[in-house]
Amino acid sequence: MRFVLYDQTGRKYPVKKDAVRTKFGNVKVDKEGVIEQDGKVFFAARANLLEEVEGFKMGGRPIYPYDSGVILALLGVRKGTKLLEAGTGSGGLAYTAWCWGANVISYEREETFYQKAKENLSNTDVEIILGDVKDCVKKGYFDVVMLDLSDPEEVIPKVSECLKNGGMLGYFSPVITENVKNVMEDSGFIDIRGIVLDHRVLRLKKHIGIEKESLGYPGFFVFGRKAECFKVLRKHKKLFS
Repeated sequence: MRFVLYDQTGRKYPVKKDAVRTKFGNVKVDKEGVIEQDGKVFFAARANLLEEVEGFKMGGRPIYPYDSGVILALLGVRKGTKLLEAGTGSGGLAYTAWCWGANVISYEREETFYQKAKENLSNTDVEIILGDVKDCVKKGYFDVVMLDLSDPEEVIPKVSECLKNGGMLGYFSPVITENVKNVMEDSGFIDIRGIVLDHRVLRLKKHIGIEKESLGYPGFFVFGRKAECFKVLRKHKKLFS
């Protein structure tokens, strides 16, 4: 269990071990509630999902819960969902999915990211594999496939074989091209849609307003549903066109 600690001025400190250094000295934190030390008052609370992911050792660009929550909801992830991820990065999305009760297998090609994700997810049963997702041999096994990598056009035709008919595939990226949609269509996906993920910080001061900077990194999310019959129909149409 991880905590966050507030000092008497309201300043927040992430607690990664059993103690944290504050402006008023080191404070031991092993439970929730009020802590009194050297005439100072502190308050410890259990970290929420966002605070836990923010405390991860960062490898690849993280997908924080304010993005991964939307992504997982659109992909229909719930308790018991079999999720295949390509591009573990720091493990943010995999951790959120695990907290939701999903069974997660995640592939990471970069060893540095793999090692950091293993440490970040050490208290979960997420299976992290150092390698290429195209080597996955679980055909028709997964309910959901989620991609966060630089070459989706090369990967989608292969990983679609691992996805159950009717399952969902999603792709997250800071940039997007029409080619991704075309490859998804050729691989038998329908109802392909896209959204922009760009959250703004709301300033809650004397004059409420929206801050100029974004919360996290703006990105694009494209998703669709696998339907084998449409792959056959499209191929048939091409043959007789």
